[in-house]
Amino acid sequence: ARSLACVLLNILEDDDTPEICREKSAIILRECLQRAFVTNDRTPQQPPPTPSKDFYSHCLFLVRLYLDFCILFHSRFSFRSNGGATAKGGMLVGRRGPPVETSEEIRILIASIASDILSFLQERCCFGPTTALPRTEGVAANVERSETSHNNDCGEVHLSSNIPYDEKEVITSTSLLCQSLAKGGLTDPYPDLRRKCCTIIIQLSTMFPTVVRMHAEMILRPIVGGDTTDQVAGAESSSVGGGGNEMVAFSSSSPSGASCLLLHRHAKTRQLAVEASSAILSSFPSSNNTASCANENNEQKNTDEGKNTVLMESRYEGSKGGTMEDILETHVLLGWEKISSFDRSASVRTALMIAVGKTAHCVEWDKFDDASSSEEVSSITQTVGEKEQLSKFQASPSLRLLILLLGGVVDETESVRDTSFNELSKMAKYWIAGYAIDTATVDASEIRNDVKSDGTCQKEESSVVIAADMVKFYAPDIVTSLLNEMAGNWATLQRKMKAIQSLEVTIRLMNRSSQPNNNRSNCLSSVLMTSIILTLCDCARHDEENRVSHGVSSCARALGEENNMATSAINILLPGLSGETCTMKNKINLAHDQGNDDCTGAVYSSLLLSSPEHLSYAMVLLESVIRGSSELSNCNGLFVAEESQSVPRKPKEWLDSIMVFRISAVLGSKFILDMVASSELLSWSLVDTCRALVNFSESICFVGTNVDTTNTQKLESAKHRYSDSKKCKQKCKTVVNMLSCIVQLLGCKESYGIKTVTEEILERLAGKIPSVTNKHEMLELYFEDLMGQIVCKAPSHNDASVWDLDDPSLSAFDALLRYSGGKAVGEHFDIVTPTFEKHLSSYFGKNGDDGTDSGMDPTTYSVRISIMALLETVVSDKSLPRHLLHPFTAKLIESSIIPNMQWRAGGMASALRKLSAATLFSLLRFDGATADCLFQTAPRLVPVLTSNLEDDDGSTRELVCSSLAIIFDLLHGVLGEEAVTRLYPSLVKCLDDSCDIVRYAACRALKSFLKSVPASHFCGTPVDYIVDQLLVHLDDPDTRFQDTILDVITVALDIDLDLVVKKCTAARSSHRSTHFCDMLLQRADEKAALKKAIGF
Repeated sequence: ARSLACVLLNILEDDDTPEICREKSAIILRECLQRAFVTNDRTPQQPPPTPSKDFYSHCLFLVRLYLDFCILFHSRFSFRSNGGATAKGGMLVGRRGPPVETSEEIRILIASIASDILSFLQERCCFGPTTALPRTEGVAANVERSETSHNNDCGEVHLSSNIPYDEKEVITSTSLLCQSLAKGGLTDPYPDLRRKCCTIIIQLSTMFPTVVRMHAEMILRPIVGGDTTDQVAGAESSSVGGGGNEMVAFSSSSPSGASCLLLHRHAKTRQLAVEASSAILSSFPSSNNTASCANENNEQKNTDEGKNTVLMESRYEGSKGGTMEDILETHVLLGWEKISSFDRSASVRTALMIAVGKTAHCVEWDKFDDASSSEEVSSITQTVGEKEQLSKFQASPSLRLLILLLGGVVDETESVRDTSFNELSKMAKYWIAGYAIDTATVDASEIRNDVKSDGTCQKEESSVVIAADMVKFYAPDIVTSLLNEMAGNWATLQRKMKAIQSLEVTIRLMNRSSQPNNNRSNCLSSVLMTSIILTLCDCARHDEENRVSHGVSSCARALGEENNMATSAINILLPGLSGETCTMKNKINLAHDQGNDDCTGAVYSSLLLSSPEHLSYAMVLLESVIRGSSELSNCNGLFVAEESQSVPRKPKEWLDSIMVFRISAVLGSKFILDMVASSELLSWSLVDTCRALVNFSESICFVGTNVDTTNTQKLESAKHRYSDSKKCKQKCKTVVNMLSCIVQLLGCKESYGIKTVTEEILERLAGKIPSVTNKHEMLELYFEDLMGQIVCKAPSHNDASVWDLDDPSLSAFDALLRYSGGKAVGEHFDIVTPTFEKHLSSYFGKNGDDGTDSGMDPTTYSVRISIMALLETVVSDKSLPRHLLHPFTAKLIESSIIPNMQWRAGGMASALRKLSAATLFSLLRFDGATADCLFQTAPRLVPVLTSNLEDDDGSTRELVCSSLAIIFDLLHGVLGEEAVTRLYPSLVKCLDDSCDIVRYAACRALKSFLKSVPASHFCGTPVDYIVDQLLVHLDDPDTRFQDTILDVITVALDIDLDLVVKKCTAARSSHRSTHFCDMLLQRADEKAALKKAIGF
């Protein structure tokens, strides 16, 4: 066997041998090894219970074969030189050429043989620390292994003196193999070969950890991309590959970053690269067990001093490579963090979580005590005080490993989540048992009993609490590191999303912790909360594709689940949303008012929110915190049973009536409402916040409008005084604030699409008030308070503070009147009328020397048109009780309608006249005016209406005629001769109008005019002219219009019967048809007969 192996190896190593012969030699060598050391079912042969002479010869053969094959591997995987170049100092440096073994098939066969030899050495000859050969009587054990845990790599290989070999030769050969793998095999372009080399690395790390540790940096460079300390942390990504090749390619500043195995296009290669990097790290002694391992090694030396035992692990301990933490931080962690954020293969991410959990057991964890807590809090406060200083925070390797597991807990794939949480639970169990047993509230023995032999927890609830205790202990450092990731300008979208999700699960785990709050664990609610809020706002603001907004909202909801964190978040958000700035003294006083005796922790920073965009993102956080108080969230289903997700929960204690009032005061503040009308984004954010507050607050507290809301004690007393809301009849200040906000939202543009949702919120709010049954009753109850917040008191004419077209008060006033209902408006018309007068009176424009308006700009016209349209809607509302309107009708006509019906040039002036005419007609049509009212206003109103009979717009002329008809009916017998003289020419002229609707309206007006005025006022010219014109139109081509004219001229019979008969008889012969003249004469005869019968 030895001779055959030497021959085959010589053939493989000879370059002059044809390629086909070298390939056949490799195949024969591998097949012979398989036949010799593998059973028929392809499983490695196990060592015999009683070692024999053949067994030792087999082991010796494998050892010698391994040593020779390492040299062959090194020679065949070396690279030829393509020439040279002169480097500094005159040295000739060769450029890397092709490998010595040019055949890819032969190279992978060589790698496969190397892997097989290592497997046979490990399984057949017990070579390595994995398995110990049982002792037998009379025969020394071949291998002894000290009893260490799976993460203790201080185990030793003990080979019997019956298997003679040179330890130095083994180490030298293994070193050659490691160098060949690092420089050739792992950089080979053949993917299968690179994967096989990763497998060899994993085997070497188990069997020869010291040698692997000596070459750790060299081997890791092609796997993870070289020393990453100077690399740019962030990198843009683009999707490559398809099918099973689910990887994102990165650009890196490192020369080897683009070709490293962690970024390979094949998922299987990346998975093996993760496992290989983890195996290399496991070759280092555990930072926690190094001292104990050294003691065990010394004892073993003394025990086996006379047995010629080779201690491979102790002699070369730490000769090269530094500590595991150094290698982990400078070479591995950044590549692992990239995979966690960018890799799309679930198998790769699962392997990563296993590797992280395995490595976490070997690193040194930071320890804190109560004495250093205050100093650490101060340090973190200074660190996160500014965004620039936040980036200077450097997380320890152990903390970064913990953050990787937290990111896996919220992975999109269930298998990755389960693996991550299992590793996190095992890590937490190990941490509590080894580091924090004094601070844990769970007994260590109980924890160990809850952990199975495979590391999984028997009790899911117990595993969550254990993990939560560890996360809460390191929460300040975890949060600071995640905020650094989220706030960095270099961070890609994927990494930001992963950091936000990790922050969410961190907060949720803190909420599940069994540890009491102390100086350290309470830091999140007092110191880091400001940075969390600022960073979340910043992430949402820069989310152009709306991909992280959901994560930001979910993270804020997690804050709302815990009383202290929710209160801190609200205290930070509310001043910024209300536009306030406060000093540190005020912040500390605020902390005292909330029962926080630790003023050093009351570090609340004011948000500088200067634009609607900034406000909208802060409003999203506020809404999410409110939802978190009651909404059942489960972090992708990990912590809450699926069947309990639909069960409603009672709001948390922090969302009490006082907090609801404080939030409502900000939502209804002028600072917010003034920006709503100009920003659709802010409008929707405000809608969502109002909906959350109404839906998730258990009841609206009746804090009366007469309560001093600036004093916390008085608010508390008011809370108890009005605790029984069913008996309380006093107006609620919280409801006033909410209604102010809702009314403003109802006044937003139609294009925003928020009115339907806002109306639902209004109905829901009305359902929470026991004294009302619907939204109209609620608005009626609070109408006066809302008007007081929208408009000022009744202004004088000298007050120039009028609304612009885009003024939020105008839209709120419009919405309030439209949605309140007629009854509510009528009951409070005394406070509504002054607003109409202020904005519609003639004093609104610039006055000339004669006191009339000299002209208005387009903006002024637009405002008047908007308010006039609102007035028309109000007066035409059938639900408005007319008797409530009558006391104000004369004033409305005088100050609001007549000034805007005066003729002015321009299209907008024409539109305002038409809308004013429509308002007057609606007022008259629905009995909004009485005879006394019209008697007072007729001297000014009738002349203005008469002048508008000649308006260019036919609709205006029709509305004026219809209004005059109603006025004439109400002013029966009041008009004098002078009024008749001025009116009849214009009315008769309208009979010849180009618009038929105007002609018919003129007929109605003329008919009422003839009826309402005494006959004596028409004597002479007026009646003579009116009859002549009516007889002309009696011959109109439109028979329907002839019928209308016949009705009008029939009324004229009552004024002067003889004159009408005379003129009708004369005109009969000139008409095309005598039908209508005959009818008129017939009616005249009937009236004459009636008068004669009654003796008139």
